[in-house]
Amino acid sequence: MGSDALTAQRTAPAIGPTRAPRIYAFPSRGIAYCDALYPTVARLGVDAVEGRCSVRWVLASVRPGDALHVHWPSFLYHEPGASLATWRRVARLAALLAAARLRGARVLWTAHNLYPHEGGSALPVHRVARRVVVRLSHRIFAHGPTAAALVAAEFGAAAAKLVVVPHGHWIDHYPPARPRATARAALGMPDGRFVYGVVGHLKPYKRLEALLDVVEQLPSRHALLVAGLFADAGYRRAIEARVARMPAERVVLRPGFLGGEELRDCVCAVDALVLPYRAILTSGSALLALGFGRPVVAPRLGGLADVVRPSNGVLYDAGAPDGLRDALREVAERRFDAEALVARARSFDWNETAARLVEAIR
Repeated sequence: MGSDALTAQRTAPAIGPTRAPRIYAFPSRGIAYCDALYPTVARLGVDAVEGRCSVRWVLASVRPGDALHVHWPSFLYHEPGASLATWRRVARLAALLAAARLRGARVLWTAHNLYPHEGGSALPVHRVARRVVVRLSHRIFAHGPTAAALVAAEFGAAAAKLVVVPHGHWIDHYPPARPRATARAALGMPDGRFVYGVVGHLKPYKRLEALLDVVEQLPSRHALLVAGLFADAGYRRAIEARVARMPAERVVLRPGFLGGEELRDCVCAVDALVLPYRAILTSGSALLALGFGRPVVAPRLGGLADVVRPSNGVLYDAGAPDGLRDALREVAERRFDAEALVARARSFDWNETAARLVEAIR
């Protein structure tokens, strides 16, 4: 055997036993969307495991045919208040995705939003990081045609990269619905009022202050339930101070993490779920409301028009001074078919999302 052959033998990477392609997800679990998606993917014969943000790990673990699936890129680089560290992590993310491509893996991004809610496009690091992800992705998933068009317009993403997939419903992921009166009793809420609700993670982009102002202007038979985990202590104090200036019967505030049964009761206790967002691309909360037979009030922003139609909610002009107020009045005056709302939610199927994801790596 010649010296060249001996050198090749020593330097060639070891070839382990073959295995089926897998998805390395960022993240694979711990967030409701991922917890619902990847078990569905597994039923199609593709395992999803947690990825590591390390080029060395990519070179050692990722094989041709695998896929790296990124959901919220900022989770992998953004450290508020640490600009230099954040930029270094953007560089690491770029190297990670480039190394995966060199290994013969597919890079996938699900565009849950155009930019992170904290900082948004105002931060140069978010603009750069998004374009890095778009440039290095083989496929970009968007939850509806409107969302896909917005991603294409914002980033110049090639049409061949974009894949429209549904954001699956939550009907099978929480305890079954309960009657409105039963849910209100469980929460200690009196019956007899028209109750709007905001449920889930409570962050400034959801404009709770504006919603509280509008509800206070409505007749006294209207009330508001705000339930969920606050983004930070300062924001919670600001909302609590605003709520304290309102009559106690007009607003119920339940801060803290919501387990499955409590979340179910909070949604079932309201007459309509309100999403008064400042900016949004897609929203799992809209499907949460529909799955429990509740209509949605939301701004005509992002891909919400792909989910919310006149038969299951009210969309308003986010720039109109009285848009939110008029929408709250309208939803209270209309009657909605709860069964039709649930059927609408069921049309957003995780199985289709999983199939499109598996197709992208096969």
